[in-house]
Amino acid sequence: MGGATLVMAELLAPGTMQGLILIEPIMFPPPFQRVDEHPLAVGATRRRVSFGSAGEAIEAFSSKVAFAGWDERALQGYVDGGLVERGGRVWLACHPELEADAYRSATAHGAYARLSEITCPVLILSGENSDTHPEAFSRHLATLVTDGSYRVVPGTGHFLPMERPDLVAGQIAEAFGRLPTD
Repeated sequence: MGGATLVMAELLAPGTMQGLILIEPIMFPPPFQRVDEHPLAVGATRRRVSFGSAGEAIEAFSSKVAFAGWDERALQGYVDGGLVERGGRVWLACHPELEADAYRSATAHGAYARLSEITCPVLILSGENSDTHPEAFSRHLATLVTDGSYRVVPGTGHFLPMERPDLVAGQIAEAFGRLPTD
């Protein structure tokens, strides 16, 4: 949801960004409304909240389909940054109900309808096998901004930065090289 947040920041203060790199931004066509029974929200409320150790958490996450293709360094970073130790256990830093509420509200912002107001260069990255941002949709999003382009990262799904951090970092470095310097 960071890409949508960056777009909203640029909409609030035009000219703040020299360019945007949006990785599968959570911006979809209307209706722009809260979805109380969003499937991801329902799943989040069922999430396990604690583990006996960081190693146990990695083992548990590794067994889930969503984490199956993650680079081991990304999974380790997720555990290091997303869990806190308390009372001899490690706990999710973000309570599942808060995560669920983020999913419920994810499509309510309406930034999609204002993409034409973004004038800085925008690169949209999507995973070749993404279940949320197929190539046609990413291409469409890129046409909605004045200076938009898109790239598909091969061999990745929705979690492309965690699956192929090397390829995503290369795309970001290349895009930064094309930005004007002041």
